[in-house]
Amino acid sequence: MRSEAYRRMVAEREADDKLRRELAHRDQVATRRAALWKARGRRYRHCTLTNFEAVGTQVTVRAAVRDYLHNLTDNIRNGVNLILIGPKGTGKDHLLAAMFDETLDKGFSIKWTSGAALWSRFRSAIDQDRTENQVTAEYITPDVLALSDPVPVCGALTPYQAAKLYEIVDARYNHCRPIWTTVNCQDGSAMAESLGGQVVDRIRDGAVSLACNWGSFRESRK
Repeated sequence: MRSEAYRRMVAEREADDKLRRELAHRDQVATRRAALWKARGRRYRHCTLTNFEAVGTQVTVRAAVRDYLHNLTDNIRNGVNLILIGPKGTGKDHLLAAMFDETLDKGFSIKWTSGAALWSRFRSAIDQDRTENQVTAEYITPDVLALSDPVPVCGALTPYQAAKLYEIVDARYNHCRPIWTTVNCQDGSAMAESLGGQVVDRIRDGAVSLACNWGSFRESRK
């Protein structure tokens, strides 16, 4: 029979191991959080679901985002995409950013980019002596890809942009890694016209799609 001293020693070692794991997790979360906000800037850093101004249908959309977070682990592991679609200025990026802290706290990695930054990243790859495959991997490997408005400000995607976006979306689709995206379009038809049917077909498959069809917060503050 093992002595009481031995049992205490084992318990202390297990407690030490647990503490080390918790500290390592905190360091990892802090590093990921700092990198995310350094890359994206301070604009949305303090966005939460609580401080999202909601009335009418906005309350329903906010509740759906909260429900997605309630089932976050299963949604991420099952590759459930989230689409926030509607006119510009309706707070879609606020809702997107409000999901990040809880996601990071649970140990998941996030890559957040705008469509403009995504295409700029590919253009600068040559200057930085990186291959297209290396750049593409940056958007395929994270647990969550948060893509803020991939629709070009003027016109449609170029054939090159459409091909790269499809490559990223298709790889994440095949690996069941979710994409959370905001899209400045009126509806799914306009989204398909801007991004291409194959891309949208994969993003919308089994996704939580939320219509943010209300007035612009920015316009109301002018």
